[in-house]
Order: sequence, then structure tokens, then C-alpha cells
Amino acid sequence: MTGVIFMDTLRRSWRTVLWWSLGVGSITALQIVAIPDANAIRQIGELLESMPPAMLQLFGAGSDMSFYSTPEGYLSLQFFGFILLVFAIYGIFAGLNITINEEDRGIMDVVLSLPTPRWQVVVERFAAYTVNVIVIVLVTFLFLWGGLLVTPALQVNMQRMVEGTINIVPGTLLTVAITMLLGVTVRRRGAAMTLAFVFVLGSYFLDTIGRSASESVINQVRAISFFAYYNGENVIKNGLSLFDMTVLLGATVIALVLSVFIFQRRDIGV
Repeated sequence: MTGVIFMDTLRRSWRTVLWWSLGVGSITALQIVAIPDANAIRQIGELLESMPPAMLQLFGAGSDMSFYSTPEGYLSLQFFGFILLVFAIYGIFAGLNITINEEDRGIMDVVLSLPTPRWQVVVERFAAYTVNVIVIVLVTFLFLWGGLLVTPALQVNMQRMVEGTINIVPGTLLTVAITMLLGVTVRRRGAAMTLAFVFVLGSYFLDTIGRSASESVINQVRAISFFAYYNGENVIKNGLSLFDMTVLLGATVIALVLSVFIFQRRDIGV
């Protein structure tokens, strides 16, 4: 790889990365500074205990209500419980930018007229968006850390906060890769974007409903949802799961390889 496409992608996308970093970072900080002290979190935990478990599980809560009376539990529900959904939206738009956006505008054939192999376009752009994801996640953690610094009443396990933040990366990269794969397969931007959103939202609701119906077959089927392997609350409780991260990253690599294979072997529409 020459790195030309990689650097060009970074150059063209840095403004988007900046705005996403500031936006997601602001959401992160607000979730922390909005809570005055640990007593308020305990009151929230007591309120959650009075609600029907099925309703709580629909919003991503687990069965351990006492956990939500702790600062870590509060953040696992109010931040880590939904943040992958936010990053997945970025992943969809990043995946569309790899091939299908330019193909839809009729300029991909111009890009491929350069002395650059097709696989290099896909791989280097995916690598650039991987860097972008890592940068946004890093900035998000800095906002999280800063929010905790200005809220000294909240004492949390920072190792778990680091691990919870790292845990965002594999699921986001999978969303980028799946969207890219859809783009090179269906060859229509609108269809690829729709299918990508169906994939993300379907995975989210399948995981949510599966957790709320623990005795049903849906709970077993939720294993096909990538959110089941994100499992933000479990990471905050017990740390990163090597198995779950391997599943997500392995699926990402498979989607990347399939994207290269398909993109290499078809005509580019104008």
C-alpha cells in the first residue's frame, strides 16, 4: 500500500471527525455533570427498583438494580448502554464513504482510472476510517474523564471506564465494514443505507427484546445481534471480554475481505 488514499481520506474527513468528537464528547460530559453527587445516583437507583423489570430491560437495564445505585451503574445505563448506537450511525456514514457514495455520484470510475488497485481503495479507506473511529472514541474518553474531574463527588473505577470506552471500537468498526459490504453488493446508495440502518436498529432491538424475554427463544436468537457482544454493562462490571471482542473483530475482518472480493469482480456503475 502506498498510503496515498489513506492520507487523502484522513484529510477529507477530519472536519467530520472534529464535529463528531465534540458532539459525542459533549453528550458524555453532560451525562456526568448533570448528576450533582452520589446521593442523587442512589435515588435514581431506588426509583429504578420500583419500576417493572421488563420496562427497564427495554431501556437496556439488567436485573441487578443495586448496581444502578453506584456511579459505575449509572454510567453503564445512561451512557455506555446507548453510546454504541450513536457510534453505529457514524459507522454507517463512514461505510458509505468508502465506495458507494462516489459510485453513486459517478466519480468512482475516475478514481479507479488511476494506477491504484481496487483492493487498495477499499483497504486504505477502511484503515483511515478505523483511525477516525479511534480518534472519536479517544476524545469521548477525554470528555468522560474531564467530566469526572469536575464532579469529584463521583468516585468511579477508571479502569472500567477505560475498558468500557475501548469496548465501543469493535462494534463501530463492524458497522463500518457491514455498510461497506452492503455498498459494494447492492450498488445503490439509498438501498445500502437503508439496509445498514435496518441491520443496526434490528440488532439493537433484537438484543433488547431478547434480554427482556430471558426464557423465550428470542433470548437465544439475540446471539446474532452484534449488540449482544458489545454488552456495555457487563464490561463495566467485569471488564473486557476477549471472546466478545474477537467475535466482533472477526466479523469485521470477514466483511472487509468479502467487500474486497466483490468490489474486485464487478463493473463500476456510472
